[in-house]
Amino acid sequence: MLLISRFVQAFGGSIGSVLTQTICRDSFQGPSLGKVYASVGSALAIFPAIGPVIGGTIAANFAWFNIFLVLLVAAAILLVLVTIYLPETHHKDLRKPVSIKDVISKLAKDKKAIGFGIIVGACNGMMFSYFAEGSFYLIKLLGLHPSVYGLSFIPIAISTMLGGVVSQRLLHSHNTQLVLRYGLVIIFTASTLFSLIILLHTYIVPLSAVWIIGSTILAQMCIMFGVCMATSNALALALVAYKGSMGTASSLFGFFYYCCISLFTFVMGYLHNATLVVMPLYFLAISLLMLGIRKLMISK
Repeated sequence: MLLISRFVQAFGGSIGSVLTQTICRDSFQGPSLGKVYASVGSALAIFPAIGPVIGGTIAANFAWFNIFLVLLVAAAILLVLVTIYLPETHHKDLRKPVSIKDVISKLAKDKKAIGFGIIVGACNGMMFSYFAEGSFYLIKLLGLHPSVYGLSFIPIAISTMLGGVVSQRLLHSHNTQLVLRYGLVIIFTASTLFSLIILLHTYIVPLSAVWIIGSTILAQMCIMFGVCMATSNALALALVAYKGSMGTASSLFGFFYYCCISLFTFVMGYLHNATLVVMPLYFLAISLLMLGIRKLMISK
């Protein structure tokens, strides 16, 4: 029953995720859309990061099922706010029948949209891979106390928010494509330094657990800073050619990149081998993949 209920919850949550993006695309265009997505991107990345902190605090001080009571209250508040304050953004004069088959065909042939989807999926895949692997990595292998591990998500969340703020500021003087590239370069640089430190520790000069823990959290902070910059601008650019079928295109695009997220997270679990080396090298491989995708499928 728990799994079935969570499935229904995720079904509703996915609708909110897709429609939020559609509402932004209905209401803003050009550089303004990129700035709005920088804010939205911060929220999309921050709440998964602080979720474990909130859930862990509730579970530690109350019975675990109280987490669902908190979610129930949050959902009720959100429903009231949306009903009262969120206006309709899809105007009646713009509505027309849309063929899902035609939109699928157009998206399947749209190299840029596919490239942006892979980048969004890869960025979020890195985030969820850290959620899946990070607890084992820091607690089991490096001896970090579980309560401290939960608190470690706070600086990661702050760094994510800063990525959104910096992206907004850069969009005043830089185009969206360039800010996207900056985000990918930051992810690549952080992943490279993270990999070098772990390889040094593993094969050349053993470092203290404190240094490795600090390096891991700092690397994830930098990665999430870049992830927020990259995802917000990729989402802003992905569907500019689908104004007449924005809702359908957003739904299909969201389905595609969520499949990518699942795939990247699954691969992290498959590669898990109880060592420190796999996660940083996997993140480095993903960052190289994203740079290649941008070069081959988007920048041309």
